[in-house]
Amino acid sequence: MFPYHFQQLANLIRSHSVFLSQGTKPQVCVELQLAIFLCRLDSTGSLFGVCSCFGIEEGIVILYTKRIIQAIMI
Repeated sequence: MFPYHFQQLANLIRSHSVFLSQGTKPQVCVELQLAIFLCRLDSTGSLFGVCSCFGIEEGIVILYTKRIIQAIMI
C-alpha cells in the first residue's frame, strides 16, 4: 500500500467511536493499529510473527484487528 493511500484510510476511520478510549489509558494512534492490522493480513497466518515484528502480545494484535474491521465495516 502506498503511504498516501494508507493515510487516506487512516483518516477515513479515525473518527470511528471504536478508537475513543473508554478508560484512563489513551489508545495508540490509529496509524499504528492500522499498520498492525495490515501486517497481520499480509502474514502467512503466523500471529507470532506479527507480535515479534511489533514487540506486542497476541491479544493486542487481535484487539487492533477487531477495531480496524469494525471501523471499516461501518
